[in-house]
Amino acid sequence: MKRWAFVDCLNKVNFENIDLDGYERIVLFSSEDFSLPAGEVDSVKELTVIKTETKTQQQMTIALTYNVSKYDLIAPSDIHFDIYSDDIQSPSLDVCLLKDNRYCQLFNLPTGEKITLSRAVDDFIIQICTSYIDKRIRPRSLSLYLYLLDSEWRFLRGRVKSEEILKQMDFLGLINYASNGIYFKF
Repeated sequence: MKRWAFVDCLNKVNFENIDLDGYERIVLFSSEDFSLPAGEVDSVKELTVIKTETKTQQQMTIALTYNVSKYDLIAPSDIHFDIYSDDIQSPSLDVCLLKDNRYCQLFNLPTGEKITLSRAVDDFIIQICTSYIDKRIRPRSLSLYLYLLDSEWRFLRGRVKSEEILKQMDFLGLINYASNGIYFKF
Protein backbone atom coordinates (compact mmCIF):
# COMPACT_ATOMS: atom_id res chain seq x y z
CA MET A 1 0.00 0.00 0.00
CA LYS A 2 1.49 3.32 -1.08
CA ARG A 3 0.88 6.28 1.22
CA TRP A 4 1.46 10.01 1.10
CA ALA A 5 1.29 12.19 4.21
CA PHE A 6 0.18 15.82 4.35
CA VAL A 7 1.02 17.58 7.62
CA ASP A 8 -0.36 20.92 8.82
CA CYS A 9 2.62 22.59 10.54
CA LEU A 10 1.04 25.97 11.32
CA ASN A 11 1.46 25.23 15.02
CA LYS A 12 4.37 23.34 16.52
CA VAL A 13 4.14 19.65 15.58
CA ASN A 14 5.61 16.87 17.69
CA PHE A 15 7.09 14.68 14.95
CA GLU A 16 8.16 12.11 17.56
CA ASN A 17 4.51 11.02 17.74
CA ILE A 18 3.97 10.63 13.99
CA ASP A 19 5.13 7.37 12.46
CA LEU A 20 6.63 8.59 9.19
CA ASP A 21 7.87 5.15 8.15
CA GLY A 22 6.21 3.75 5.07
CA TYR A 23 5.34 7.03 3.40
CA GLU A 24 6.57 7.53 -0.15
CA ARG A 25 6.00 11.27 -0.03
CA ILE A 26 5.53 13.70 2.83
CA VAL A 27 4.24 17.21 2.21
CA LEU A 28 4.60 19.69 5.07
CA PHE A 29 2.63 22.96 5.11
CA SER A 30 4.07 25.81 7.14
CA SER A 31 4.09 29.58 7.30
CA GLU A 32 7.45 29.68 9.10
CA ASP A 33 10.81 27.99 8.75
CA PHE A 34 11.28 24.89 10.86
CA SER A 35 13.51 21.85 10.97
CA LEU A 36 12.78 18.18 11.38
CA PRO A 37 14.68 16.24 14.01
CA ALA A 38 17.57 14.22 12.59
CA GLY A 39 16.64 10.83 11.19
CA GLU A 40 12.91 11.57 10.94
CA VAL A 41 12.56 11.07 7.19
CA ASP A 42 15.33 8.64 6.27
CA SER A 43 12.94 6.14 4.65
CA VAL A 44 10.90 8.76 2.76
CA LYS A 45 11.52 8.96 -0.97
CA GLU A 46 10.34 12.55 -1.34
CA LEU A 47 9.89 15.38 1.15
CA THR A 48 8.24 18.65 0.14
CA VAL A 49 7.83 21.74 2.30
CA ILE A 50 5.21 24.18 1.06
CA LYS A 51 5.66 27.56 2.67
CA THR A 52 2.42 29.51 2.72
CA GLU A 53 1.60 33.09 3.59
CA THR A 54 -1.08 32.04 6.05
CA LYS A 55 -1.62 33.71 9.39
CA THR A 56 -4.69 31.89 10.69
CA GLN A 57 -5.72 28.25 10.91
CA GLN A 58 -8.61 28.87 8.50
CA GLN A 59 -6.17 30.15 5.86
CA MET A 60 -3.94 27.11 6.44
CA THR A 61 -6.92 24.78 6.01
CA ILE A 62 -7.75 26.43 2.67
CA ALA A 63 -4.13 26.18 1.52
CA LEU A 64 -3.91 22.54 2.61
CA THR A 65 -7.16 21.46 0.91
CA TYR A 66 -6.20 23.32 -2.28
CA ASN A 67 -2.80 21.63 -2.43
CA VAL A 68 -4.21 18.20 -1.56
CA SER A 69 -6.60 18.59 -4.50
CA LYS A 70 -3.63 19.40 -6.77
CA TYR A 71 -1.83 16.25 -5.58
CA ASP A 72 -5.05 14.30 -6.09
CA LEU A 73 -4.93 15.19 -9.79
CA ILE A 74 -1.37 13.90 -10.32
CA ALA A 75 -1.30 10.91 -7.97
CA PRO A 76 -2.30 7.45 -9.16
CA SER A 77 -5.57 6.30 -7.61
CA ASP A 78 -3.88 3.53 -5.59
CA ILE A 79 -2.03 6.11 -3.44
CA HIS A 80 -3.58 6.56 0.01
CA PHE A 81 -3.59 10.06 1.49
CA ASP A 82 -3.05 10.56 5.24
CA ILE A 83 -3.73 14.12 6.38
CA TYR A 84 -2.55 15.31 9.78
CA SER A 85 -4.40 18.42 10.90
CA ASP A 86 -6.48 19.46 13.90
CA ASP A 87 -8.79 21.77 12.02
CA ILE A 88 -9.54 20.28 8.63
CA GLN A 89 -12.96 18.67 8.29
CA SER A 90 -13.95 15.70 6.14
CA PRO A 91 -16.58 17.55 4.04
CA SER A 92 -14.03 20.09 2.84
CA LEU A 93 -11.77 17.22 1.76
CA ASP A 94 -14.59 15.40 -0.01
CA VAL A 95 -15.08 18.44 -2.19
CA CYS A 96 -11.40 18.76 -3.13
CA LEU A 97 -10.74 15.06 -3.88
CA LEU A 98 -11.73 14.37 -7.45
CA LYS A 99 -10.97 10.67 -7.61
CA ASP A 100 -13.92 8.87 -6.04
CA ASN A 101 -11.91 5.81 -5.14
CA ARG A 102 -9.14 7.71 -3.34
CA TYR A 103 -8.58 6.40 0.18
CA CYS A 104 -8.08 9.41 2.42
CA GLN A 105 -7.69 9.31 6.20
CA LEU A 106 -7.79 12.33 8.52
CA PHE A 107 -5.72 12.28 11.71
CA ASN A 108 -5.55 14.81 14.50
CA LEU A 109 -2.07 16.13 15.16
CA PRO A 110 -0.42 14.25 18.00
CA THR A 111 -0.09 15.65 21.48
CA GLY A 112 3.04 17.40 22.64
CA GLU A 113 4.06 14.68 25.07
CA LYS A 114 5.76 11.55 23.77
CA ILE A 115 3.52 8.52 23.25
CA THR A 116 4.95 5.63 25.26
CA LEU A 117 4.02 1.95 25.06
CA SER A 118 1.80 2.14 28.15
CA ARG A 119 -0.01 5.21 26.82
CA ALA A 120 -0.49 3.56 23.42
CA VAL A 121 -2.01 0.50 25.14
CA ASP A 122 -4.34 2.72 27.19
CA ASP A 123 -5.40 4.71 24.11
CA PHE A 124 -5.97 1.50 22.15
CA ILE A 125 -8.21 0.11 24.91
CA ILE A 126 -10.20 3.36 24.99
CA GLN A 127 -10.56 3.29 21.20
CA ILE A 128 -11.83 -0.31 21.24
CA CYS A 129 -14.30 0.45 24.02
CA THR A 130 -15.67 3.55 22.30
CA SER A 131 -15.76 2.01 18.81
CA TYR A 132 -17.30 -1.26 19.94
CA ILE A 133 -19.45 -0.48 22.98
CA ASP A 134 -21.21 -3.84 22.66
CA LYS A 135 -18.51 -6.41 23.42
CA ARG A 136 -20.32 -9.03 21.37
CA ILE A 137 -19.65 -7.20 18.07
CA ARG A 138 -15.93 -6.58 18.57
CA PRO A 139 -13.79 -8.12 15.82
CA ARG A 140 -12.06 -11.35 16.86
CA SER A 141 -9.20 -11.29 14.37
CA LEU A 142 -5.75 -10.29 15.59
CA SER A 143 -4.77 -9.33 12.05
CA LEU A 144 -7.70 -6.88 11.88
CA TYR A 145 -6.50 -5.07 15.00
CA LEU A 146 -2.99 -4.90 13.53
CA TYR A 147 -4.49 -3.43 10.37
CA LEU A 148 -6.53 -0.86 12.34
CA LEU A 149 -3.45 0.19 14.32
CA ASP A 150 -1.47 0.61 11.11
CA SER A 151 -4.16 2.53 9.23
CA GLU A 152 -7.27 4.13 10.75
CA TRP A 153 -6.05 4.12 14.37
CA ARG A 154 -2.44 5.00 13.47
CA PHE A 155 -2.65 8.24 15.49
CA LEU A 156 -3.03 6.24 18.72
CA ARG A 157 0.37 4.66 18.65
CA GLY A 158 2.79 7.38 17.55
CA ARG A 159 6.02 5.53 16.83
CA VAL A 160 5.13 2.50 18.93
CA LYS A 161 4.75 -0.50 16.62
CA SER A 162 1.33 -2.14 16.53
CA GLU A 163 2.80 -5.57 17.28
CA GLU A 164 4.38 -4.19 20.47
CA ILE A 165 1.00 -2.91 21.67
CA LEU A 166 -0.66 -6.30 21.27
CA LYS A 167 2.33 -8.11 22.83
CA GLN A 168 2.13 -5.80 25.85
CA MET A 169 -1.61 -6.39 26.17
CA ASP A 170 -0.96 -10.14 26.04
CA PHE A 171 1.78 -9.77 28.67
CA LEU A 172 -0.63 -7.83 30.91
CA GLY A 173 -3.20 -10.61 30.53
CA LEU A 174 -5.73 -8.45 28.68
CA ILE A 175 -6.12 -10.85 25.73
CA ASN A 176 -7.75 -14.29 25.78
CA TYR A 177 -7.10 -16.59 22.84
CA ALA A 178 -9.93 -18.89 21.80
CA SER A 179 -10.56 -21.20 18.86
CA ASN A 180 -12.77 -18.58 17.22
CA GLY A 181 -10.46 -15.59 17.74
CA ILE A 182 -9.36 -13.26 20.50
CA TYR A 183 -11.31 -11.74 23.38
CA PHE A 184 -10.34 -8.83 25.57
CA LYS A 185 -10.68 -8.81 29.35
CA PHE A 186 -12.19 -5.35 29.56
